[in-house]
This record gives sequence, C-alpha cells and structure tokens, in this order.
Amino acid sequence: GYSISEGYAEVYVEDTGGGMADEDIAKIFRKENFHKDGTSGEKGSGLGLMLCQDFIQKNGGKLTIQSKLRKGSKISFWLKTNND
Repeated sequence: GYSISEGYAEVYVEDTGGGMADEDIAKIFRKENFHKDGTSGEKGSGLGLMLCQDFIQKNGGKLTIQSKLRKGSKISFWLKTNND
C-alpha cells in the first residue's frame, strides 16, 4: 500500500507470515548477515532489505520494519515527494 502526507510518500508491504525477531531486524540495520527460513521454507539473509535501506537513505528517505514472530511484518519506506 501507500500513503502521501507532509511532503513524503510512504510505501509499505504487510504480510501474515513468520515475522522476524527484534535481533534479526537489528542485524539488518547494522548490516550483519543472518540466515532465516521464510514462511515457505525459502532461505533468507536480510541482504535484500540491506540493499533497499542503502538505496532509500541515499535518496533522503528512511526504512522501517515492524514485525512480530509468527504474526507477520510490515516493511515501510518514506521518500520525499518534492525537492524542498
């Protein structure tokens, strides 16, 4: 989904999957690799989110991750909608 307010656009993705532990979220923001099985057994390392975070920050935005184990996650990023 998305929303626009106060000069920023928020884009987000939500799921009801396995979620992430707080320590795994912290590793993403510290740029530390970790290994975690996804909801369908797929392997993950957080690398994709780390790359997204770098790209978003370089464009003046920010990335947030809200997650609860066995409940799901909401991953959002905000980017400026104007050049002010």
